[in-house]
Amino acid sequence: MILLILLFNFSSVFAIDGVWHNPLGYENLYSENEMLSIEKCERYPRDPTAGEDVYIKLTTWPIEPGQATWITWTKNGIPQPDVGGEWKYNEGNNSYWEAKLGSFNKGDIISYTVHANKDGANEKTIGPFTFTVTGWDWVTDVISYTALGNRFELICNSHSGNFTPKINICFPEPDYFRLQFAPDGVGATATGSASFTVDDQATHIWLSTSDIKLKINKNPYQLEVYKSDGVTLIAKEYDRTSGRSLAFLTDGTSRVEAVEENFYTPANEKFYGFGQRYNNLDKRGTNVDIYCVNWYKDQNDKAYLPIPFYLNSNKYGFYLNSTYYAQFRIATDEADKCTIRADAGGDVNKLLDFYLFTGPDFKTILQDYYDITGKPVLPPVWAFGPIISANEWDKQSEVEDQIAATINYDIPTSAIVLEAWSDENTYYIFNDASYTPKPGNEAFTLSDFTFGGRWPDPVGLVDYAHDNNIRVLLWQAPVLKHTLTPHTQKDNDEAYAIQQGYVLGDGSGGVYRIPPAWFQESLLPDFTNEDAKDWWFSKRDYLFDDIGIDGFKCDEGEFVYYRTTTSSDGKKGDELWNAYPAQYLLAYHEYVKSKREDTLIFSRSGNSSAHLHPVTWNGDQRSTFSAFQDAIRSMLSASMSGVPFVTWDMAGFGNDIYPSAELYKRSSAQAAFSPIMQLHSEQSGDPYPSHARTPWNAAARLSDYECLTVYRKFANIRMNLIVYRSKIHK
Repeated sequence: MILLILLFNFSSVFAIDGVWHNPLGYENLYSENEMLSIEKCERYPRDPTAGEDVYIKLTTWPIEPGQATWITWTKNGIPQPDVGGEWKYNEGNNSYWEAKLGSFNKGDIISYTVHANKDGANEKTIGPFTFTVTGWDWVTDVISYTALGNRFELICNSHSGNFTPKINICFPEPDYFRLQFAPDGVGATATGSASFTVDDQATHIWLSTSDIKLKINKNPYQLEVYKSDGVTLIAKEYDRTSGRSLAFLTDGTSRVEAVEENFYTPANEKFYGFGQRYNNLDKRGTNVDIYCVNWYKDQNDKAYLPIPFYLNSNKYGFYLNSTYYAQFRIATDEADKCTIRADAGGDVNKLLDFYLFTGPDFKTILQDYYDITGKPVLPPVWAFGPIISANEWDKQSEVEDQIAATINYDIPTSAIVLEAWSDENTYYIFNDASYTPKPGNEAFTLSDFTFGGRWPDPVGLVDYAHDNNIRVLLWQAPVLKHTLTPHTQKDNDEAYAIQQGYVLGDGSGGVYRIPPAWFQESLLPDFTNEDAKDWWFSKRDYLFDDIGIDGFKCDEGEFVYYRTTTSSDGKKGDELWNAYPAQYLLAYHEYVKSKREDTLIFSRSGNSSAHLHPVTWNGDQRSTFSAFQDAIRSMLSASMSGVPFVTWDMAGFGNDIYPSAELYKRSSAQAAFSPIMQLHSEQSGDPYPSHARTPWNAAARLSDYECLTVYRKFANIRMNLIVYRSKIHK
């Protein structure tokens, strides 16, 4: 501390060059693993609520003695005393300045500017920045109701008295209902069946179908859900004497930042689902984020495939119809309360929209859930056979050797995935191919290429695989990749895509570029733009039409940061974050099916539509028994969330450790009875020894021939089971 004080009182001849503050940072929920670098100059919290202390974090450059930082600011237009910055270090030992503004009331509007100088001179500023403080409001009691035939509408009071919220309830089927909550009374008009009755009592209203009864208490408002006997409780909103339900985070006038529901949950209830979850099946006692994230290994509670749907052990299911970030706080705030909270993007007209499914069993609940989200799509029959891949297979001769090995060792194999096939610039041209670059609006045909080097004959390779009943999938990522060196075809494509508006925008008339993460500075194609989709896939037509591939392995998709990011369908970044993976993957699924019916995409990210682009693997796993357990839990969790065709990289894929013989053999047995059976390895290039998880390589590396015989045994069992699975397709 003495040294630090001396440092900052020591006069220096250098001048301050600048000061930096980015109020919302990269808007990532997590930090390590997700981003390559961490923004340390944010406002905390990014969106302050009433009573929260607000901190302004900033940095100066270069870092030198004699500097000072401070904040000038106003509250509701009235100037406030300046606040000086303090020198701080974060967990990564990165230095920054921090100024504490204090806490505020709902509706306060704060405007501030960041200042810095050195030795009292050469002042630098950034700003002004503005935020509006929000606070919670909620429904208190029912004013009136209207039965509209195919829906039921309630007009309510709010706690603040500034809003007149509306609740809309409809019954798509007798055993489930949809509830829409409009904080400002606008919208919420979903309809269902007219087969329900209304019984208005002095203190409450009964809405009844043949299967369920809803009791709506008037003052205070509270919803209770019963079986048809009106006695057996299924679920109910939390007790109004100690909490709130149907709440909204607002500035009190024109903004709604979040919406919320609270359910009572007795201690014996368990909560399953929420997409692909690795650490435990029952989520009671945890906060579950609905946030699609690229999280390399050791995912724990992080998810590539989050789904705002859960199954409750009291035989009901809940689906939040939103792609905004949401959090389920399950018996963490109170032992008997489950809070469902979703962002609303600051839009006063956004709704809380959810379905509550009842039924005698989970199968019925899932069938009803599929009525809303769509029935699962069956993969082609061949996809149920063993699938092999390895990043190190980066040339045709190596791939042909692997196909030959499946024959020589009599190992059943239905498909091979080529990850390292492309030029790593366009992701649609084979590595080492020679060609004359085309304008960005034009597509290639096979005759435009002269193949050589690593991939001298792609057609011959695919034919060789097909002759041996092996399908071929190629790796993809949804990016126009940023490179530091010129690449004419990629540059032509990028310029054309920007000109035509085929990529996501930044909200200010420019294009969105990925912040410091995988594929930093790359562009994202806008899959909500039909012309953009047609253009994007036209570049890939020759892979199907001329070469004959069978589909794609679609990696990534967790790339949309910043709430200002825009797509052509009008969504902003905070709503796009969880929506973009589905847009990307459904577009690819639709495309490959337009080529041939027996094609497939194989994906990692997604949301509640993941069962519509049917095969999903659970991401990046270490080759350990602990990761094996994580993988099993994630597949079970995804299946309970309505995603049936799931898999993992058998025995793990990481290059940090090769699986033991015991892990390999047990994983082979498990994979044979999983929805999809596949293996993959991370290491690229030409590693020695090979990192491939193929049974012949595992037997050689581990000096255990049983790795091969055990895998062969279970792969054959797998192939025999396909006979039964194929009957589903008839």
